[in-house]
Amino acid sequence: MRALYRGWNLLRWAASGRKRGSRPEFPNTLGQPPKTQDRSLTIKAVNANPPLLLIAEYSSMAPILDACLADCRAALLHDVFSLRAESFRRANLSPDHAPISLATEASWLEAADLCIYASAKEARLLNKKLPEKQHIWLPPAVRRKASSDDGPPRAVFIGVRHAGNRDALNFLLQDIWPRTHAARPGAELLIVGEIGAEVHNAPSGVRVLGRVKDLSTIGGTSSIGLAPTRAGSGASIKIVTYLENGMSVLASSKALEGYDGALDGLVERADTAHAFSDKLINLLANHDYRETTAQHGACMISESIDNIELDRTLRRIARGSIAPIALPLRSHQTPTRS
Repeated sequence: MRALYRGWNLLRWAASGRKRGSRPEFPNTLGQPPKTQDRSLTIKAVNANPPLLLIAEYSSMAPILDACLADCRAALLHDVFSLRAESFRRANLSPDHAPISLATEASWLEAADLCIYASAKEARLLNKKLPEKQHIWLPPAVRRKASSDDGPPRAVFIGVRHAGNRDALNFLLQDIWPRTHAARPGAELLIVGEIGAEVHNAPSGVRVLGRVKDLSTIGGTSSIGLAPTRAGSGASIKIVTYLENGMSVLASSKALEGYDGALDGLVERADTAHAFSDKLINLLANHDYRETTAQHGACMISESIDNIELDRTLRRIARGSIAPIALPLRSHQTPTRS
């Protein structure tokens, strides 16, 4: 019903030639627990055939767990909403979801035996709030790809459409790229993915590709993957995408936050527009440095993040252990380079 309501209002706006006010905005329900009827129907469906492992996606679904029959109950947290809201506020942005407090979010997770996180840092922080639970980091899967190294040096920004990526793209186009392009006028910036629809008048040196079926065609050591994130939560998957496609990577501290030190030494880091553009100019200008950085990142990424802990936990549950064992969080250290 919500989809029909939104679709109807967008259709009316489009039919007016997009002149009847601004594009319709709708309240974001992400981060809100399900309504009473949805909750009841979900519990009834689960309890009709109780599973060995029941996973609630996002903390906002976790309150349902206490009424569900399952040997082990877990929550999968792509984002910790309370920390995401805090991050947006620090960046002077409005949260792109229903904002809640950390105490509320922790209370929603009380019924879970196991909490699985996209962000290692968020796992560590929630472990302090709920030490009796097991907290495991689920990093992005790494799939090394053969990429072409041909062509002149270029920068790449990949993203889907959400508020954090919109802000990062604006920061890149307005504050970072103009200075970079002035120093390296022959360089090109490629905008890849859904986020390309946000670029209406591309600045000089910027090319919008939109969706690209095979990312290896824009990868390799000629490319520099950018992640100038200023607000967000979870893990910045684009960083692993860049590394597995053989690119050197330049990212902000916020973009790297979800890896909690696991990628230290594999990517270049900068936070201000001036520092970011300086490092980008250096990578564009220095072929050997760009190639060495890209090759080191591509070689070491598989050793830096893995899902061994989660694999062992799921196997233990499958063997009949009713609940996972609460263990101290692993420290995430990048292997030293041999």
